[in-house]
Amino acid sequence: KSFSSRFFHAYILANDLVQFRVGFIASKKSFPRAVDRNFVKRRSREILRTRADLKGLDVVIIIKKQALTTDFQNFTAAFNNLK
Repeated sequence: KSFSSRFFHAYILANDLVQFRVGFIASKKSFPRAVDRNFVKRRSREILRTRADLKGLDVVIIIKKQALTTDFQNFTAAFNNLK
């Protein structure tokens, strides 16, 4: 199953584990500076850390350029629509 927003693409697949696994992709093409790539991944990780409803899922999130310039509230709202 896939999901898309202005800030990311997400691919979701069920797994047989108790916890969820997540992978973030912040490409060098979208974020040339490593500090920006780390910033958006850290921000995304913090939002998903509190999500208990994702247990038993594998999630891959491809972060878009717009994620860098938006505020935390808009970014969080986009993640809350996930699943």
